Amino acid sequence: MRLSQILHTPLAIAITLGAIALLLCGCSLNRPYQEKERFGLNLGDVQRASTTHAGALAVERVRIAAPFSGHQFVYRTGDERYRVDYFNEFVTPPEALLSGALERALADARIHETIVGPGSRVEQIRRLETSVTYLAGDVSVQGEPRAVVRARFLLIDESGAAPAVVGDWVFQASEPMPSATPEELAAAFGRAFTDIANRLIRAMDRGYAESYSSISAIPERTAHE
Repeated sequence: MRLSQILHTPLAIAITLGAIALLLCGCSLNRPYQEKERFGLNLGDVQRASTTHAGALAVERVRIAAPFSGHQFVYRTGDERYRVDYFNEFVTPPEALLSGALERALADARIHETIVGPGSRVEQIRRLETSVTYLAGDVSVQGEPRAVVRARFLLIDESGAAPAVVGDWVFQASEPMPSATPEELAAAFGRAFTDIANRLIRAMDRGYAESYSSISAIPERTAHE
């Protein structure tokens, strides 16, 4: 049998394909594995409320809208265009991180005598619901990366015969970053949420002083948001 005939037999073809597969597998194994980096959320100092009010405030678990509710960092790259970073993410679900951060901030502000989390059996007078509708790094403008956080807060009074919404606020914070690295994004998220927490505390403080008259606090957006 000629060599050309041998090379075209089923056995020879199978051996050749197997060798190619092993070669490709070896190349893949030689590639360095990129481990995931995980980040927490560090809040800065929050201001003290002007008055500590009686009773308990229950801070409900923060809800985060898709596509920002996953572990992975999300970047806005252009109009209606987003990129998910699968190698850099929050250390725990962001809903848990923001819930804990908000509860600590309100406790530090001493806006109420008692601050409790969801599911507490402590008799509560008011309840705070939080919805985060935006949580992303914005890299749509070259050379101007920012972390953007937007949240809505509903304060519900449960001391009467029926629950009543007595505060409704929307805040947005846009924090510049020196660079669009995941480390800088995590730090900027912390600064942005600290800013929002401080604005919430001031709004609640004013609300108590004004007996919760109608209050709205929606900041103007920047040109590229």
